[in-house]
Amino acid sequence: MVLVEEYKLLAELQRMFGRNKAKGSVWITMKHCTPELRKSGKSRPNRREGGCLVRCNDGKKAFSALIPLKDLPRFQSELSLIMKANMDSLRKKEKRPAAKAAAASASKKHPKKMVSE
Repeated sequence: MVLVEEYKLLAELQRMFGRNKAKGSVWITMKHCTPELRKSGKSRPNRREGGCLVRCNDGKKAFSALIPLKDLPRFQSELSLIMKANMDSLRKKEKRPAAKAAAASASKKHPKKMVSE
């Protein structure tokens, strides 16, 4: 998985959606990250503050970026715009018959015996 800058991640995500428009899937995961401490007790230079790890994957290529907490609201708004723009090719689920219709068809197959007194 390639760690890239946040603007490159958004550009790659746009390309992933374009490649998988007709057929395919794109997965986006977000995970809270805390600074990692070394055994000496000092934090690593690239992870001094917490943030959000964002991963994008389409099954062929994978990209990730570490977004600092101060930039997270702006990043999420840009991500939501990209996602909304590319959600037009979603398919609707087929409606299944209601439970009543299924129960009615089951009762036709096995009718109850009438007992006369």
